[in-house]
Amino acid sequence: MGYYTAYTISFKGDEKRIEALKKEILKTSGKLTGYSDAGVRELLENDCVFDKLYDLKAWIEEAAKEYPDVLVILTGDGDNTEDCWECRWKGEETEEIQVQFVWPEYKNKNLLTEEELKNNKN
Repeated sequence: MGYYTAYTISFKGDEKRIEALKKEILKTSGKLTGYSDAGVRELLENDCVFDKLYDLKAWIEEAAKEYPDVLVILTGDGDNTEDCWECRWKGEETEEIQVQFVWPEYKNKNLLTEEELKNNKN
């Protein structure tokens, strides 16, 4: 069946260089898989897609190496609720962060459990 992810992508930099990088990403996806993926094309044309693009990060990483002046921002929100991340590339530099869900503290102390009251520092 496979694992779907909702992807969004954005680019920062010179428009001509961004368009060239988009073409390179599409070409790289075809070169590494043997075909041009319709999901990659849709992502690059619409800035979002819901698909199974398992190697998308590798394709972007390969293509971005020649574009150190363009920032690529890719976000993913997978089928698993804990699979939410953002990855950025600029040339050969890359970094990925995972979203961390943190519950805020309740302000009304009457709504806290005894355990929460013991752990509450306020």
